Amino acid sequence: MASYVDNSFRQAVMMNPAERTQQDLEIVYSYLHGMEALSNLREHQLRIMCETVRYERHEANEVLYYPDDVGSCWYILLSGSVFIKESMFLPRSSFGKRSAGSLRRGCECIVLEPSEMIVSMCDHAVVQVYMLHQGNMYVLETWLCVNSTAMTTGIWLWFLLLGDF
Repeated sequence: MASYVDNSFRQAVMMNPAERTQQDLEIVYSYLHGMEALSNLREHQLRIMCETVRYERHEANEVLYYPDDVGSCWYILLSGSVFIKESMFLPRSSFGKRSAGSLRRGCECIVLEPSEMIVSMCDHAVVQVYMLHQGNMYVLETWLCVNSTAMTTGIWLWFLLLGDF
């Protein structure tokens, strides 16, 4: 596998997302900003993505996912290739997004050669819980929720814990 991935980007994205420094986040942002697969994202969406994406490497002939798997993430191929539904995906391609109305993958993805990819969670949303006190707004908590159930549960837990503001 010939890899044309910038080493500083690879090191930054391989880190635990919670441990990335501002400099690491800027390196990840600069790399992702130029990708056509992400050109539809606004700057703030891309910056949030930089805080959560992770790196994976998979070997040839590995099944990345099966048709009945729940699609909790999607991928951007950095090097190598994968095969999905009679199509081969090459570096800088995105794949694995869920189709509308279904949580399941619906197809199999096979890694054709050693491949590097970045992984992004599906349906993530940043939720901030605010408190208004003496005319000032304060952020009480910030969460990254991967689905609406987690978001709803988290908000209701805060209301139960805090009671009336």
